Amino acid sequence: MQKSKIAVALSVVVIGGACAWAFAQRDEASMDPVAVAASPATLQAGIQQGAREQGLAVAAGASLGYRDAAPGAPLPPENAPLNESFEQLKLAADAGNPRAACRLGFELQRCESREGHEIFVSNSISSAEMSRNERELDATAKMAESAAIELEGIAGVCKDFDRRDVRSWDYLLQAARAGHVPSMVRISAEPPLDGFDMANDFEKWKVFSDEAEGFLKSAYQQGSAEAAYVLFAYYAGMPAGVSLELVEPDPAQAFRYGSVAMEFADAASSREISAHLDALSSKLSAEQRAQADRLARTEINSLFQRTTRSAPLVQDTTLAGLSRC
Repeated sequence: MQKSKIAVALSVVVIGGACAWAFAQRDEASMDPVAVAASPATLQAGIQQGAREQGLAVAAGASLGYRDAAPGAPLPPENAPLNESFEQLKLAADAGNPRAACRLGFELQRCESREGHEIFVSNSISSAEMSRNERELDATAKMAESAAIELEGIAGVCKDFDRRDVRSWDYLLQAARAGHVPSMVRISAEPPLDGFDMANDFEKWKVFSDEAEGFLKSAYQQGSAEAAYVLFAYYAGMPAGVSLELVEPDPAQAFRYGSVAMEFADAASSREISAHLDALSSKLSAEQRAQADRLARTEINSLFQRTTRSAPLVQDTTLAGLSRC
């Protein structure tokens, strides 16, 4: 499969896909269903909500409701200040604990995104104040509120932490290579790399280009609905986090993965995916569509386990909206 050159532009992802969420709130009639997709951030909220609505759980190791069973000492509580939890997380990560590596990478990524997040919150508030109609105002206000809550969490985690010698990429990559599902999805959907001056991270972008597709497909085989959505976006030619053609666009593969992702989305997200699938379907022959649909149905039944849950899955809409570690 032909890969694109590394020298490509990175979309602004410091706010974890919230811009894409806002765009998705526009009048559906004005949208080209093939041109735009919600980010994994948007779909994760929908996937989690859909799972609650339908009483769904996924196979062991999946990113929905994923809980790492790797042995090891207890890790610091989530959202603990990084200047207090850093050494414990780093010690566990360096000892080979993939969940600790994911936790450290995730918290470092939040701190690395703080400045951009502050700018986004300010711009969101300004946009809300200038909104011209009720629907636009409501969508923009919700986006600004969500971003402000996330920024508050980031501020608490990152207060007084200033370690420039460690980067989130290194620990997320370590966890992903160890087979940790949330890390495989996160690093593929929202790589914490410099997209404004690609030369700064050229070698890391090369690793991303070489390994991200494999990470996503491995996560998918373990029942990750998030991976299904990200693969759908890439194969549809509309990656949410990066402008990198990780795979050659393929309408049949996009239809396959989108059909799986839609199975776990809430009603609103399901309608959005359905619009994209309708557009993709027009590019397929009847035989291609039937084959993609059969494959999706088979994989839903074989990779994802339906069970009745007494408690809902936890909805997480923090940084990028993707499952935590």
